[in-house]
Amino acid sequence: MLLEQNTNRMPLLALRGLVVFPRTVASFDVARPKSINALKAAMDSNRMLFVVTQKDFYAEEPNAKQLYSIGCVVRIKQVLKVSDNLTKVLVEGLYRAEYSNLTNGVSHYSADVTKLVSKTITNRQVYKESLLRR
Repeated sequence: MLLEQNTNRMPLLALRGLVVFPRTVASFDVARPKSINALKAAMDSNRMLFVVTQKDFYAEEPNAKQLYSIGCVVRIKQVLKVSDNLTKVLVEGLYRAEYSNLTNGVSHYSADVTKLVSKTITNRQVYKESLLRR
Protein backbone atom coordinates (compact mmCIF):
# COMPACT_ATOMS: atom_id res chain seq x y z
CA MET A 1 0.00 0.00 0.00
CA LEU A 2 1.20 3.46 -0.86
CA LEU A 3 0.45 6.77 0.78
CA GLU A 4 -0.86 9.64 -1.27
CA GLN A 5 0.54 13.08 -0.62
CA ASN A 6 -2.68 14.92 0.18
CA THR A 7 -3.71 14.95 3.84
CA ASN A 8 -7.06 16.24 5.07
CA ARG A 9 -8.16 17.15 8.58
CA MET A 10 -11.34 15.19 9.39
CA PRO A 11 -13.56 14.37 12.34
CA LEU A 12 -12.73 10.90 13.67
CA LEU A 13 -15.27 8.42 15.01
CA ALA A 14 -14.06 5.36 16.95
CA LEU A 15 -16.10 2.20 16.32
CA ARG A 16 -16.59 -0.62 18.81
CA GLY A 17 -16.58 -4.13 17.37
CA LEU A 18 -17.21 -2.99 13.80
CA VAL A 19 -15.02 -2.46 10.74
CA VAL A 20 -16.18 -0.48 7.71
CA PHE A 21 -14.62 -1.35 4.35
CA PRO A 22 -14.46 0.65 1.11
CA ARG A 23 -17.38 0.20 -1.30
CA THR A 24 -19.66 -1.14 1.44
CA VAL A 25 -22.66 0.32 3.24
CA ALA A 26 -22.79 0.02 7.03
CA SER A 27 -25.26 1.00 9.71
CA PHE A 28 -24.37 1.53 13.35
CA ASP A 29 -25.50 3.30 16.51
CA VAL A 30 -23.66 6.30 17.92
CA ALA A 31 -24.11 7.03 21.62
CA ARG A 32 -20.90 8.59 22.98
CA PRO A 33 -21.02 12.41 23.18
CA LYS A 34 -17.69 12.83 21.36
CA SER A 35 -18.86 10.53 18.58
CA ILE A 36 -22.15 12.40 18.21
CA ASN A 37 -20.24 15.68 18.03
CA ALA A 38 -17.87 14.24 15.39
CA LEU A 39 -20.94 13.21 13.41
CA LYS A 40 -22.39 16.73 13.71
CA ALA A 41 -19.08 18.28 12.61
CA ALA A 42 -19.02 16.03 9.54
CA MET A 43 -22.63 16.87 8.68
CA ASP A 44 -21.90 20.59 8.99
CA SER A 45 -18.98 20.43 6.57
CA ASN A 46 -18.93 17.90 3.72
CA ARG A 47 -20.58 14.75 5.17
CA MET A 48 -17.18 13.01 5.19
CA LEU A 49 -16.00 11.20 8.31
CA PHE A 50 -13.02 9.00 9.19
CA VAL A 51 -14.04 5.84 11.07
CA VAL A 52 -11.54 3.57 12.77
CA THR A 53 -12.01 0.53 14.98
CA GLN A 54 -10.84 0.69 18.56
CA LYS A 55 -8.72 -2.16 19.91
CA ASP A 56 -10.25 -2.15 23.39
CA PHE A 57 -14.01 -2.60 23.08
CA TYR A 58 -14.65 -1.26 26.58
CA ALA A 59 -12.57 1.94 26.36
CA GLU A 60 -14.94 4.88 26.77
CA GLU A 61 -12.50 7.57 25.57
CA PRO A 62 -9.87 5.73 23.49
CA ASN A 63 -6.48 7.31 22.87
CA ALA A 64 -4.23 6.82 19.83
CA LYS A 65 -2.73 3.59 21.26
CA GLN A 66 -6.21 2.10 21.64
CA LEU A 67 -7.17 2.74 17.99
CA TYR A 68 -5.99 0.95 14.88
CA SER A 69 -3.94 3.20 12.61
CA ILE A 70 -5.84 2.37 9.42
CA GLY A 71 -9.54 2.99 8.94
CA CYS A 72 -11.99 4.08 6.27
CA VAL A 73 -13.19 7.44 5.05
CA VAL A 74 -16.97 7.28 4.75
CA ARG A 75 -19.73 9.44 3.32
CA ILE A 76 -22.69 9.87 5.64
CA LYS A 77 -25.83 8.80 3.79
CA GLN A 78 -28.46 9.08 6.52
CA VAL A 79 -28.70 10.12 10.17
CA LEU A 80 -31.65 9.21 12.38
CA LYS A 81 -31.85 10.57 15.91
CA VAL A 82 -33.49 7.82 17.96
CA SER A 83 -33.33 9.57 21.35
CA ASP A 84 -31.40 12.33 23.10
CA ASN A 85 -28.33 10.14 23.49
CA LEU A 86 -28.64 7.64 20.61
CA THR A 87 -28.27 8.23 16.88
CA LYS A 88 -28.42 5.67 14.05
CA VAL A 89 -26.10 6.32 11.11
CA LEU A 90 -25.94 4.88 7.60
CA VAL A 91 -22.55 5.35 5.89
CA GLU A 92 -20.89 4.33 2.64
CA GLY A 93 -17.19 3.41 2.75
CA LEU A 94 -15.15 5.34 0.17
CA TYR A 95 -11.46 4.48 0.64
CA ARG A 96 -8.91 3.16 3.14
CA ALA A 97 -6.88 5.76 4.95
CA GLU A 98 -4.34 6.16 7.71
CA TYR A 99 -4.51 8.83 10.36
CA SER A 100 -1.87 10.85 12.19
CA ASN A 101 -1.90 13.69 14.71
CA LEU A 102 -4.99 12.58 16.62
CA THR A 103 -6.48 15.56 18.44
CA ASN A 104 -8.72 14.95 21.42
CA GLY A 105 -10.67 18.19 21.21
CA VAL A 106 -13.23 19.48 23.66
CA SER A 107 -16.17 18.34 21.55
CA HIS A 108 -14.82 15.54 19.31
CA TYR A 109 -11.78 13.70 17.97
CA SER A 110 -10.15 14.85 14.75
CA ALA A 111 -7.07 13.69 12.84
CA ASP A 112 -4.99 14.26 9.72
CA VAL A 113 -6.13 11.57 7.27
CA THR A 114 -4.07 10.33 4.33
CA LYS A 115 -5.56 8.15 1.60
CA LEU A 116 -3.95 4.74 1.06
CA VAL A 117 -3.59 3.49 -2.50
CA SER A 118 -3.45 -0.26 -3.07
CA LYS A 119 -0.97 -1.69 -5.51
CA THR A 120 -2.58 -3.25 -8.54
CA ILE A 121 -2.13 -6.96 -9.14
CA THR A 122 0.17 -7.44 -12.09
CA ASN A 123 0.25 -11.24 -12.24
CA ARG A 124 -3.35 -12.45 -12.07
CA GLN A 125 -2.43 -16.14 -12.46
CA VAL A 126 -0.14 -16.12 -9.40
CA TYR A 127 -2.86 -14.33 -7.44
CA LYS A 128 -5.45 -17.00 -8.38
CA GLU A 129 -3.04 -19.79 -7.47
CA SER A 130 -2.33 -18.27 -4.05
CA LEU A 131 -6.06 -18.00 -3.35
CA LEU A 132 -6.62 -21.63 -4.34
CA ARG A 133 -3.81 -22.82 -2.07
CA ARG A 134 -5.28 -20.99 0.91
